[in-house]
Amino acid sequence: MSRGELVSDSLMADLVRERLARPDARAGWLLDGFPRTVAQAAVLEEIIGRVRLIAALLDVPNEEIVRRLGNRRICTSCHLTQSVSHVDGQSETCPYCGDTLVRRDDDNPDTVRRRLATYAAYAAPVIAHYRDRAEFIQVDGQREPDAVTRALYAAIERVMGTSVKTPGTGANWPDRT
Repeated sequence: MSRGELVSDSLMADLVRERLARPDARAGWLLDGFPRTVAQAAVLEEIIGRVRLIAALLDVPNEEIVRRLGNRRICTSCHLTQSVSHVDGQSETCPYCGDTLVRRDDDNPDTVRRRLATYAAYAAPVIAHYRDRAEFIQVDGQREPDAVTRALYAAIERVMGTSVKTPGTGANWPDRT
């Protein structure tokens, strides 16, 4: 990851297979960043069988992603990840514990650009794999986080044909078995 490369398909498939087998995943789950390849998409479909799958694409231009990740910091003590509003090199402290905030190695702009180039090489076929399905949704990810969340929930409701509770009120996902 620090070189901007993807983790292998087999390792990712094993991790997802193990995670989705846990009892707390029976009511439903959200995968962020998986599948990243068509091979992973095929394995996911094998893992889930007949469970309904909604594929969502949050559309954000590359330079906005570089900017956002360039503002991301992690606390060296409590390990909370947060965004900072300035990137002027001055020492930043965690608002929760007061320790130092640092940039993760994989959030370096050059590394992010390499990761995005790698992602682009794999993403087009994966997006094409899902795009023509009724369960594919695309949301503009450049808006404020709450607006993106509302748009994502509205798109999921359209696909599922039922309403879902918004974040913070407890998920109301129907049984998808």
